[in-house]
Amino acid sequence: FFFNDTATTEIYTEQIVGSVRCVQETGINAALYYKNPDPHCFVSIIPTSAITGEGIPDMLTFIVGASQSMMKGRLQLSDHLQATVLEVKVIEGLGTTLDVVLVNGTLKENDKIILSGFEGPIITQVRALLTPHPMKEMRVKGEYIHHKEVKGALGVKICANDLENSIAGSQLFVLRKEGDETKYRNCLLYTSDAADDLLCVDLGGRRIIKKK
Repeated sequence: FFFNDTATTEIYTEQIVGSVRCVQETGINAALYYKNPDPHCFVSIIPTSAITGEGIPDMLTFIVGASQSMMKGRLQLSDHLQATVLEVKVIEGLGTTLDVVLVNGTLKENDKIILSGFEGPIITQVRALLTPHPMKEMRVKGEYIHHKEVKGALGVKICANDLENSIAGSQLFVLRKEGDETKYRNCLLYTSDAADDLLCVDLGGRRIIKKK
């Protein structure tokens, strides 16, 4: 910021002032994260760039700091499985794989899982659980470490059959006991040709009605 020319600095300042004003018009106090007088009373604004990636390290640092300070008493690990599919990728030698963020709970090799697919819920069995080597990114192609079991929180690559129609952003569940399949089918929001004839989807007490 301090090394930019005057015109760039003025545009940045103008955009920040406008953003703060828009938030304040909704009745919420806001301030730049490094000028925030009281994080408990003011929402922190963290400028980021989708082009250069600038601001992402600041945002991650802020999240970690807030987790260790303001949210310290509310954050705890749980045995209840909480996992989200980030990306569906074809890897040479592995086939179609899922990059998953495992927040809570445990995933094991040979677990039977269910997730959203374009043609309806997908039920398959975990063939392998892979993680990158320390200090390596999941997205960078290379050798992986094989695990029999992984616990949250971490990123893990799942290898299994029939993942071609998986939907990124889907929740992932493990079928551990009888009745779980019906339960989780109703919990999954999915987009599929097979669902076109359904008038509504039951989400554990909430019903989403399809308008024709």
